[in-house]
Amino acid sequence: MKKYDLPCDVIVDLLPLYKENACSEESRRIVEEHLQECENCRELCTDISIPVKADSPQPSETETFRKVAKKLKKSRYSKLISTVLCLFLVGLSIMTGVWYYTSYRPYSRLADKMSPNRVNGSLKYEYDCFQDGYFLYVAMPGFLNISGGYAAVNKSMEEYSDPTYNPPSMFVWVSNKETKYGVCIAERYTIYQMYVDKDVNFIPSDYSTDEMNEKCRELLEQHREEVEGLMKAAQDRWGECLP
Repeated sequence: MKKYDLPCDVIVDLLPLYKENACSEESRRIVEEHLQECENCRELCTDISIPVKADSPQPSETETFRKVAKKLKKSRYSKLISTVLCLFLVGLSIMTGVWYYTSYRPYSRLADKMSPNRVNGSLKYEYDCFQDGYFLYVAMPGFLNISGGYAAVNKSMEEYSDPTYNPPSMFVWVSNKETKYGVCIAERYTIYQMYVDKDVNFIPSDYSTDEMNEKCRELLEQHREEVEGLMKAAQDRWGECLP
């Protein structure tokens, strides 16, 4: 008695795998045992041919050269893009470092221990405080803005009996190397701007006429006491932070 007794239909389904040696060892024994007893299946097995996979056509030299050239071109573009991106990141890092140490950091020292006020959710911050009757204010420079920051000192209007009087104000521009002091004095409907040194001495402007410089000098002398008060308030608050 045969160990396996399977119908021919099942054996016929297994014959292609058997011919290609793609079946398990157990399936191979089943097929061979059946073929010993069944002549029809033996003939069918003999007639089954295993298809031979045709070799894929080899590319021509022109096609090969074209593919290699395309890969080289793509590689060059990738390297170029990578180089440009690296240079951009390096340049951005250098610019950020220069901006931070020459512009942002000096003003951040002035704003220390002052109340912060963020403006419109942007990178620009403003700080202020009151000190001995003076209002002090610091505007931080925006990102990568080298000359955007400034500090200001104003006398509180509560100190003046005339509400229509526009008292002088002082602006301070600071960097790692120097500090500039600007004074604004209003006369009627005109505001005169001028530079002074730490001792409140007038600094003539090369961009103004002699007549305008003389006018600014006269106004400074007329308001010297007030301007000296502004300078003292600035020095009391920021003197240790100014170059």
